Amino acid sequence: MFLPYSYDIEYDRRPWMAYVLVPLIVGLTVYHLRAFNSAYLTNDVVVMYREGVRVITPGVKWIYLAVSAVYLWVFATAACSKIGNWIFLFLMILLLLPLELTWYFSGRLTFQPTSCLIQVMLGICLFFWPTISVDCFVTLPAKILFSLSMGWLVTFWFIVDVALAFLYRWSAAYLLLPLCLLGGVLAAGLLNGIGAAIMDTEDRTLWQVFRGEEEPDHSWEDSWSARKHKQEEKKAEQNRTQPADESPDESENHPHAKMVSIKGK
Repeated sequence: MFLPYSYDIEYDRRPWMAYVLVPLIVGLTVYHLRAFNSAYLTNDVVVMYREGVRVITPGVKWIYLAVSAVYLWVFATAACSKIGNWIFLFLMILLLLPLELTWYFSGRLTFQPTSCLIQVMLGICLFFWPTISVDCFVTLPAKILFSLSMGWLVTFWFIVDVALAFLYRWSAAYLLLPLCLLGGVLAAGLLNGIGAAIMDTEDRTLWQVFRGEEEPDHSWEDSWSARKHKQEEKKAEQNRTQPADESPDESENHPHAKMVSIKGK
């Protein structure tokens, strides 16, 4: 099992909407799976998302759903903190409405909705934090802890999703996963363009990384040379803005001027 559990992200907003919606979405997924008596819970199926390609029994499928819930919680809270709670709510409605309509008219589950939402959240996180470190662990069955950048993590998942879609003859259910990832990236770019996201001077988006913009060197900003350079610039700016009539009269300080005034007395 492969699971990311921590990341180096400081929340710009408290993601209280994600705290409320993620449990509701997971509960809604379980409700539909049980209400429609889906074969997903009653038969052995091949799971090919995050857990590796394997045949699992109905009991293990609940573990798979729990792991998907952890994925959704980890990345949805980060995305919500960046784009804002109300925009996050609108995005969830926009994503869940087609799934609900599919369930209503078809009466069956064609794909797991949490998988699609996870991919969208991953796309948003990839756009805003392409270089942050993500802590992960893998059970093989021994537990291995490691860290890698968000960019490499999502790239690996994207390649796996495309490969599985190809192996299963580009089934719509499997092809939807990489498309949701790309949709998340585009949605994040749009929200960033309209100023909906809070961007600090230290933040570097995916577009900035592609353009080759270097990350700011904060060690230089705190160095003695940088402080001296700022002081010199500030002093030069003050000299340029100082009015000419405020400059001292050098003639009064001249020694000959004092002598003349004494003789006059």
